[in-house]
Amino acid sequence: MQNAPMADPTHNNFLRWLKFAFAFELVLVALVTGMAILSLRTLRAEVQGIVEMQNTRLARIHEMRTTVRERMLRVNMLLTELDPFRRDEYRQAIYALAERFMKVRGEVEAAAQDDAERAALAAARAANRETALVVERILELEEAGAVEEARRLLLTQAVPRQEEVLARTEGLLELYRQRTAEAIGRARALYGRTLLALGGLGLAAMVLTIVTGAVVVQRSRRDRQQLLDEMAGHAETAARLQRLSHTLEEEVAQRTREIKHTADLLREAQRIGRMAHWEWEVESGRFTAAEEIHSLFGLDGGKAVLTYDDFIARVHPDDRRRFHQMVTQALALGEPYRFTHRIVLPDGSVRHMLEQGVAERDATGRVARLVGTVQDVTETENLQRELWQLAHRDPLTGLPNRLLLMDRLAQAVALGRRDGREFALVLFDLDGFKAVNDHCGHQVGDALLVEVARRVREVLREGDTLCRYGGDEFVGIFPGVGPGSEIEALVARIESCFAEPFALDCRVARVRASIGLAFFPADGVNADDLLRCADADMYRAKRGGSPRLPAHGV
Repeated sequence: MQNAPMADPTHNNFLRWLKFAFAFELVLVALVTGMAILSLRTLRAEVQGIVEMQNTRLARIHEMRTTVRERMLRVNMLLTELDPFRRDEYRQAIYALAERFMKVRGEVEAAAQDDAERAALAAARAANRETALVVERILELEEAGAVEEARRLLLTQAVPRQEEVLARTEGLLELYRQRTAEAIGRARALYGRTLLALGGLGLAAMVLTIVTGAVVVQRSRRDRQQLLDEMAGHAETAARLQRLSHTLEEEVAQRTREIKHTADLLREAQRIGRMAHWEWEVESGRFTAAEEIHSLFGLDGGKAVLTYDDFIARVHPDDRRRFHQMVTQALALGEPYRFTHRIVLPDGSVRHMLEQGVAERDATGRVARLVGTVQDVTETENLQRELWQLAHRDPLTGLPNRLLLMDRLAQAVALGRRDGREFALVLFDLDGFKAVNDHCGHQVGDALLVEVARRVREVLREGDTLCRYGGDEFVGIFPGVGPGSEIEALVARIESCFAEPFALDCRVARVRASIGLAFFPADGVNADDLLRCADADMYRAKRGGSPRLPAHGV
């Protein structure tokens, strides 16, 4: 009885028509969907290409602008810095920034696509060339000691030409923005055409759906039982959806547990690496830090570092000025920073911390907060210090070795050339040392060298340098000393160190010092010439039979 209606020809014709209608509708929907997917993919690929290309270009232009600003900032810092070593660092940084600018500019020029872009790049290159010439002149003036003239040149020429370079690069940015707008316009046009086509197909699908729905509704009055069966099927589907929802909830709970486990692993990794992260909201002053910072700063677990001032209070007093300078620069330029500073724990001990931070901007472009990490690198700093001592100190006497001597002698020559200051170089060895070494052994000879180093070091001035040159040879550098009574007094104090005998394990020994002198710039303007002159003078003293001052006016 249930199969009887299916045998009705009218019913069979309806079913065939309905199948055809649904098949046509499915084809139409598939066509609409396919066109939508294809159009969206095309649109997305074009937009993505625009974004990637323009982001790359904009990033390079911004890097060029940042390099120009950083170079001028380093020039200004060079002209205000008093420490010669720091000035050398700034000078090297200026040359490195210039090389970086040329490299990035070359990459941008290589990627140029038309004459307008190449012309804008050529204008930026010409403006930067003029700025580079002014910067070179400033460096020459600073090297020659004309700091005020260099500052005037910085303010009157370098800064305005820097602004011209920035204006040229701003023109490039505007060109890239214009091209981006044109490409987006093309994408929007494509989107409009696609939307119109999809709208037409969608309207056709909707009309067909309405017609088919009307027929189905009319037919459904005769197929009520079929609808009831479908409702039962929907009920079963709902039950399946409920089971699926329960499964999803369990999966979400599992993922939550995994995320918590990952967070625990991250905290453990920070604890093992003696590292903690922090955030500082600039406007509100709200400062938050991970729990690991308590152990790094020697705090109790319940005592949190709540403000930026609390954090600064832990920084070593000698490092606070540099700390403020780095943070201020990050806030002003919005650039990341990385440096090492010291902190003082509550028990008075000092630890070295590696501080890294990055600025985050709000919608207006202002720096809204700083986020960063702090890591205890005390062991690394101690190891580096020990390695430096091993490389630059004589392990027997503790005096600077030949490597450190040449470095300090080069510094003294550089300062002398710049400021016109003279200095004296003293080279002496020990007469009778070989006899002590041969009769008493090398251990006694080493003890003699240690005692000689101690005695001589005690009679020198605070700013003088005494180095072990090798074997039983020692070299002294005396800043600000030229031929005259002052060097005579210094030589006399050195000779007085050998007036008393040296009490050694095997016997009481007497040794003398053969002393040679050289003066900058009278005897040489570089380290090799000065050492050679002092060595020759020392051997003249040896041939004289007793320590003596050289014949050139001492």
